[in-house]
Amino acid sequence: MKKHLKILCAMAVAVLASAIVMLAACASSFAGTYGLSSISMDLGGMSMDIEVGEEIMGTGVSLEADAFSLVVNEDNTWSMSMNFMGEVQTETGTWRSEGGNLILVDSSNSEITATLNGSTLTMAQTVAGMSLTFNFVKQ
Repeated sequence: MKKHLKILCAMAVAVLASAIVMLAACASSFAGTYGLSSISMDLGGMSMDIEVGEEIMGTGVSLEADAFSLVVNEDNTWSMSMNFMGEVQTETGTWRSEGGNLILVDSSNSEITATLNGSTLTMAQTVAGMSLTFNFVKQ
């Protein structure tokens, strides 16, 4: 009986250790630096997709790769730099993995959900009736 109990305990420890390793692997898979690849917008019926390097609506201004840069750190912090016409703003916060998604929490405790598919991180938000989708590529 004691022998069977020891075997069961050893199996339980092995399963628990495997689960912890898998969770750690999922969390660390989000860590890295991501560069912007495209932005999609839906302005209440008018949609537009802009790839890095493309001109924005005939303005003569192109969407540059450094317009948005996201760094997800293994210590569960993140920072995003936004560079528009030479003016750089940075937002920081914490992150967690939930249901296979990356949840970014900013300094005002607002949450943004992102999904990782291969090396592409997608973040979608609706702001003032405008839907925005940002696609980043892990570098």
